[in-house]
This record gives sequence, structure tokens and C-alpha cells, in this order.
Amino acid sequence: MPDHARGRFPTALEAAAVRPGPGGGDLARIDALDADRMHDSLVFLASYAPGVLDVILTATEPALDQDQGQDRLADHDRLEPYCTQCGSAVGIFTARGEDWLHYSGRPETADVRPYAADHHPVIGWRIAASPIAEVAR
Repeated sequence: MPDHARGRFPTALEAAAVRPGPGGGDLARIDALDADRMHDSLVFLASYAPGVLDVILTATEPALDQDQGQDRLADHDRLEPYCTQCGSAVGIFTARGEDWLHYSGRPETADVRPYAADHHPVIGWRIAASPIAEVAR
């Protein structure tokens, strides 16, 4: 991880490869951030890994129920990942590793089949077509 004493930080790619998810107190550190530090951290992330920040902001943006004129999350507004290059559904199948894979089928029927496309998935987020695809809310 970063060598703060020397001012060296790993590249975004190196940092992403360090570990697969939150660990050892990361969530507690986030909870402890005050507003100024949270702002500074997000500004740093915007220049350090802008694609990651874009996914974070999209995935955590509340979907308001505009039809009802109310400022609340609509029950039907769930986001799911998809490939912006071809429009196919994508997901991470942990039995096959930690990479995003294209797949066919629908999660609600348990008939999902990963397949190899002629390109790597380019991840985007859209309103979920599947009633059980509750990836982000």
C-alpha cells in the first residue's frame, strides 16, 4: 500500500490488485470521516481513478420516484451492470474468478450462462430489467 513517508502511492491498477474488497477496518475508517475529509478523499479519487469514481457515483445515486412527485426511492428502480459496448448483461461469477463476464439468460429464472465475447466488458449501469437484480439501490 502507499508509502506515505516518501509520498509514493501505487497506481490505480496496482491499488485495485492489492486486495479484492474492504478489509481490516476500511468501513470503520470511512464511517469516521468528517465532511471535509470525505470531500478531499472524493476529490483525490476523481483524479486518481476517475472511472472508479464514476461507477461509485452512478451506483449510489438515488433514483427518485418522479412519477409520484416524491423524493423517495422508487421500488422498481434498481441498477444492474451491463456492457456499454454491446448492451449485454454482465456480472462477476465468483466460481470463475473476479473478472466481469458477459452472460445470457435472466437471474430470476436461474438460467444464467456466462459466455466469452470478442471484447472485454465495458461496465455501465442501467435500470434493472430483472425484478431480482438488486445490485445497487
